[in-house]
Amino acid sequence: MQEICKNLSLKYISQATKSKIKNEWNIDLSVDKSSRQYDFAINNNGRLVLMETNFFLGGGSKLKSVAGEFTALNDYLKDKDTIDKSIWITDGIGWETSQKPLNNNLLMIIYVFKQLKII
Repeated sequence: MQEICKNLSLKYISQATKSKIKNEWNIDLSVDKSSRQYDFAINNNGRLVLMETNFFLGGGSKLKSVAGEFTALNDYLKDKDTIDKSIWITDGIGWETSQKPLNNNLLMIIYVFKQLKII
């Protein structure tokens, strides 16, 4: 991620919090909870791309919870002036047994990336 941002002349922070974004880029980020931390934040001329990533080896209620949380976070961020996009990258065999919560939440998300199996 860091190398891609460097090649595109974009600014990048990993494990980005509201205070890190303020200190690094002087951008006031509105957050839905005080402990919010994003895996990656990219600054494109004052417009932020916020990214969350996760991987699940097993199914269960955690996947449903995470899918619902990301959808709620996406809804919260979509009308903020400084946010360009929020991106959720998720993978893992856990989703094979928990496709319903994923599919229900993907209906509310604009961009979907699917991993292609390469043999």
